Amino acid sequence: MHAIQSLLPGIFRDLIHGEFNFRFLDKAAVVGKANENSEKLAALGPWRLCTVTQVEQTKLVVGMMRIWLGTLLFTSVAGNSLTFFIKQGTTLNRHIGANFEIPAASLGAFITLSMLILVPVYDKFFVPFMRRVTGLNRGITLLQRMGIGMLLQIFAMVVAALVEVK
Repeated sequence: MHAIQSLLPGIFRDLIHGEFNFRFLDKAAVVGKANENSEKLAALGPWRLCTVTQVEQTKLVVGMMRIWLGTLLFTSVAGNSLTFFIKQGTTLNRHIGANFEIPAASLGAFITLSMLILVPVYDKFFVPFMRRVTGLNRGITLLQRMGIGMLLQIFAMVVAALVEVK
């Protein structure tokens, strides 16, 4: 493994060659046999042969696609809940008392209000409890937080689907 200095201006970090992920992309930086056609190969430009830095940067971008695909379902669920929230609100009985009706578009404010209430509860009660259980300063790791959030969102969509069926 050896460090490769980035050739792009303004980027001053080294890329480590030797990652085991996406090794098939390494073929883009392999030089074939040297012969009299090497000048013709050089004239073709970067589409014929890539630098090791370009290959490693491509591997980084392709690696980020795994994260994007992993969060695609979560994002679609979140978008779905926000998109149809107003539509569902128009079918609700939004009357409070005889003369006051909550506008359907303002029902989204309840999401914000619930977060304003639950975040301090999370910080005050859940984090100290999990800090004692796990020994971590934050209580649980960021990845565990994301996983729990995704599971709660899946549970919420299942409940919403069951309610819509009835």
